[in-house]
Amino acid sequence: MAKYLRIFNFLWKLRRVEHALIGAWKTMKPNCITSHSFTKLQRALKFQLVSTLRRCQVLWDEMNLFVTNLQYYIMFEVLEVSWSDFSDEMDVARDLDDLLAAHEKYLHSIVEKSLLGERSQLLYKSLFVLFDLILRFRSHADRLYEGIHELQARYIFNFVINIFVIKGQVLV
Repeated sequence: MAKYLRIFNFLWKLRRVEHALIGAWKTMKPNCITSHSFTKLQRALKFQLVSTLRRCQVLWDEMNLFVTNLQYYIMFEVLEVSWSDFSDEMDVARDLDDLLAAHEKYLHSIVEKSLLGERSQLLYKSLFVLFDLILRFRSHADRLYEGIHELQARYIFNFVINIFVIKGQVLV
């Protein structure tokens, strides 16, 4: 049961990280255009803002590429191949002992190829550190883009106030 739990936790965390990256993209994508709305900002501030947004998008792209490739590897090079081997061994199993041995071999194959085995502990821990960093990136990106929305709202508010002041109207 411990092997199943280890595999499940790994696959669940991988899916969670993928979902976090998709959520970050949904937050970031609409803001690709918004950098153009800061035409009145100081040149240095605008450059810094656009540069930061670009770095976030490049970092997101690198993380997404890594997660996508890892998912591909796990699904097609680990799970599919291991299942195919297990199916072949089930077909030739003569008794319950052969079936149990094939099942144990199947689980062992998944654990080892997924970098979850004893020989891959350092890599396993590094993967989970990367997963945690990706999840932290999501929360930082959300906060950054919340700040951008707030800055835009202030800019629009000040723009509207200036229009009323120029026209000599009093705001109540």
